[in-house]
Order: sequence, then C-alpha cells, then structure tokens
Amino acid sequence: MNSIRVLHLIDHMGPGGAQRMVKGIVQANPTHFAAALRRKGTGQFWEGLPRFRQPGNRYRAAALFQILSLPGIIKREKIDILHCHLNISWFNGLWLGWILSRSGLRVVFHEHDPNEINPTVYKQLLARIRRHGYVIAISEFVQARLVELGMPDDRIRLLPNFVTPELFAPREMPAVQARAGDFVVGFAGRLVPRKGWRYFLKAAKAIEEESVRFLLAGDGPDRAAVERKIERDDLADKVTLLGHVNDMSEFFGAIDVFLMPVSAEPMGLVQLEAQAAGVPVVAYNVPGINETLSERDAIMVEPGDIAATVAAIRSLQKQPELYSRLLAQGQENVKRFSIEEYMQRLDSIYQEALS
Repeated sequence: MNSIRVLHLIDHMGPGGAQRMVKGIVQANPTHFAAALRRKGTGQFWEGLPRFRQPGNRYRAAALFQILSLPGIIKREKIDILHCHLNISWFNGLWLGWILSRSGLRVVFHEHDPNEINPTVYKQLLARIRRHGYVIAISEFVQARLVELGMPDDRIRLLPNFVTPELFAPREMPAVQARAGDFVVGFAGRLVPRKGWRYFLKAAKAIEEESVRFLLAGDGPDRAAVERKIERDDLADKVTLLGHVNDMSEFFGAIDVFLMPVSAEPMGLVQLEAQAAGVPVVAYNVPGINETLSERDAIMVEPGDIAATVAAIRSLQKQPELYSRLLAQGQENVKRFSIEEYMQRLDSIYQEALS
C-alpha cells in the first residue's frame, strides 16, 4: 500500500462520516493526501494533518480555485490514484482524470450516500463514471441502488466503512451538566428528516421519568424545526440541543444509550462509533443499518414504533445485565470494521484500477 500515492478529494471539510473516513485513512498512510474543495463549519477537525490541503473559504465559487490548483498538486506529489468522495468531487474527478489521462492517473469514485443527488442527474453521472473507473459502495444497500440506477455490477466494489475504536475512549463532556442518577439518551446526525430527529423527540416526549434526559448533537436544514418542536412540546427541560459537536468522543462519554431512529441510511458510521465507545445502541431496523447491527449486539426496533423505542430505552435503563451484554457484544461487533482489513481491501481496488 505504501508504494501507491493517493489523493483523496472531498466536497468540504468538517467531521462528517465521509470526512472522518478520509482523515483516518490519511493519518494511517504516509503516501495518502487529502484536499477539500471548500470550507464548511469549523476547521478544527483537520488540525494537525499536514497532508490535508485546506480550501480558501466556504463559498462554492472558491472551489474553482482549489480545483485549478489540483493538477499541479497531483503532478508534484506524483499521485497514482485520485480517490473521489461525495458527488461534487465525482464531477471534478472526471475532469481531472480526463486532463491528466496521459500521466497515468487513475480515478476511483466512492459512494457514501446515493440519496444526495437528483436521480436523473445521477444516472447521467454514472453513465460517464462507468467508462473511467470503479465505484466503491459502502453497503449492499448502496450497491443495489447503484445497479438500479444503471451502474454495471462488475464496476462496483463493496467496501464497508471502518471504525477506529481507540478514537472513541469514553470521557466526560464538561458542557453537559448531568444530574446525579440521570440516564442520558443520545442522538447524533445531520438534522434532516430521514435521520429521524422527529422520532427522537417523540420518544423524549413519551418518556415521563425526570431521570431520563436526551442529548441531540447535530446541525442542518431542520435545526429551526427542531427548536420549534422542542419548544412546542415543552421539552426544553428534558432535551438539550448541542448543535455541531467537533469531538464525538466527548459526546459518547456523556450518554448512556445511543438512539438511531433513521428511516433510511446507506450504512451509517455513528452507531458503530457508539459501540466502539462502549455505548449500547437502539436502532431502527432499516436496510444499511441492519448490515452493521443485529439483535445480538443492539436492540433493533421497527421504524416509527415509538412504543417499542421507549420500551427498549427503559429496558436498558432498568436491566443492568442486558445493558452490560449489549455493551460487550457491541464492542465485539465493531471489530468487524477494522481499518487494517479496510486498507487491505482498498489496496486491492487500487491495484485493479492501476492494472
């Protein structure tokens, strides 16, 4: 792997799932580099990573200047593989692959979420990509969606995301003043409908015990709707909206249970990070998620079933043996998603692309 020089291209900087993956890969491999097209949120997540090229500012127009600088970076660093994460990077990967085709540069496209782009545009994009390289799918659910939209199965490589457990050693989160004896339920994700924040708040409203509190970490288009819902349902004393959280290890150290009430998810990473941090998980049984979790290591609930969600939270609060068992089996489950195995499989994909 060390002999292959790779530039990872991402749409924007930040601590999102794809960005966490890229950062972990670059940190673990001295011949891997990363570049973001534009800023989004804080840059603290990338501090201390010299092989990451930071964009000038957060505006999309500024991405043009970053793109124009990439051919020089690729030539200077003698890059063999351009690895494009997220769809905006795909467009630029096609352009860079074309203008640098004589240099021997190969392009690999990585699909983290096929729901983020208009299906008509997406089909056209896939039609061009299949002529130039492979697409990495993070789950069987994503793989099936790519095939449905016209990507030949033999151009897709399945590679589930990895988790680095040592990054998530539990520790106290000073910003949250939990009362003694509180049982804290956490949610983390982009505030959009499919991530399930409404179900999280419905569960909070349905649990009347004062000792159960709820922490909601995340930001996004629905933030104002979340704030209105908390106010309308008189949940301000029970639910704390943290907004964007840079250090997720602090968040996991502040909660007792992680709730993932998504209606759709390509694979998800945060539920595995919770398990790595020693936090039992309650999750909705939807495609993508049920490729990573099972009844053995988590409590799986049918989507939208608030009564079952509440029952799962209460069972973990009141049954120490169940809590301990899911904690231990969750940490065992995470071992299936090691960075070592991930890098071996990724190296095979790179070798295919180069040959």
